[in-house]
Amino acid sequence: MAGLSAAWEDMACRLHLEQLAHIPSSNDLFQDDGVDGDKDRQVLVFCLVCVWGFRLTNNFYARGGIGHEDWRYADMREKFGANFWWISLFSVFLGQTIFLFLPCLSLYGAIESKEPLFSCAYDAVGFVFLVSAILLETISDQQMNDFITSKKLGHTTDVVINQGLWRYSRHPNYLGEMMFWWGLYLLSATKTEAWMVCGPISISALFIFVSVKLMEDRQIQNKGDKYREYQMEVGSSLLLLPPAINKLLGKTLYSK
Repeated sequence: MAGLSAAWEDMACRLHLEQLAHIPSSNDLFQDDGVDGDKDRQVLVFCLVCVWGFRLTNNFYARGGIGHEDWRYADMREKFGANFWWISLFSVFLGQTIFLFLPCLSLYGAIESKEPLFSCAYDAVGFVFLVSAILLETISDQQMNDFITSKKLGHTTDVVINQGLWRYSRHPNYLGEMMFWWGLYLLSATKTEAWMVCGPISISALFIFVSVKLMEDRQIQNKGDKYREYQMEVGSSLLLLPPAINKLLGKTLYSK
């Protein structure tokens, strides 16, 4: 996620991490008189969330930083005019806070669980998900940034990126973000209540039914047939699939 959305998400997650751990600062997280839970699990979760937050913030600055406004906000500003402030407040900022708070509930279990780290399969799978998610987002975002730079410098005439991870999925960065929240949930499964699975489910639903459609519609509006050709070439919007399967899926889903 880019622009103001990325900054808001990063800030909100850091705030929730401290609130959910009931701590005034990160230094207290690992004190013996702090949260009563497995220290190894707490350290691992804390470090992974910090790495994820650093990656998100770094990509935010790479895409323009504070002076850059995400195109979704610009469209809303143009569409709603004087009503932009309150519509964006409730539909975007408060809405994103709710969507982010739900998956952050997994932090309760991850921080308060007394089970030794990697004592069950959930921990191992969750750890793999988290590390894979961070790598997936980092690599895909860097590839996109390099592509944008190459276009600006005139080093490529391609309209749509179709190399690297973007050859296997049209939105590999979105897939990574979804995997991150599922990884947190799995790493907290020994303590988290079953109903808290609504957190990663809500994030997944947001990307699948909202974010992907918004981005695809914008790409088609700006790039037209070139992006339609890309959809035919890479039929998977999220999952990383081999080129042959992607082409078959693209012809099935997007052929006229």
